Amino acid sequence: MSDTAGVWNTASQEKPRCFEWTHRTHLARTRTLRSNRSSDQFAGSDFRAQVTQCFENVRTALREASAGFEHVVKITNYFTDMSDLPIFIEARDRYVNTKAPPASTAVQVARLALPQAVFELETIAMVPVA
Repeated sequence: MSDTAGVWNTASQEKPRCFEWTHRTHLARTRTLRSNRSSDQFAGSDFRAQVTQCFENVRTALREASAGFEHVVKITNYFTDMSDLPIFIEARDRYVNTKAPPASTAVQVARLALPQAVFELETIAMVPVA
């Protein structure tokens, strides 16, 4: 499975019912399965390599939406082993503003879609339209 990035512009498209509260924003939603965006190769089999590649993939998707990590309002993290949480926090803190981090949820799952995956990251960003 490859990365996906979607942008919804409320100024030019009919907005979904769940976004009636917002005006003149882009909603950038990214979901990544820690594979390298230029191929289907994983960054590595260990957690640190996969979580770092996840954040790099999200950084690229955000840039494509004219956004950055400062626009991320929610991160959902899927772990196959919650004992990796300290490594995740160390990696995450290199990307987000630690004084005002986005809302975050961490969930341990039995397995992810790809057998070699140990981590998955989903982000939601709100980007004001100029």
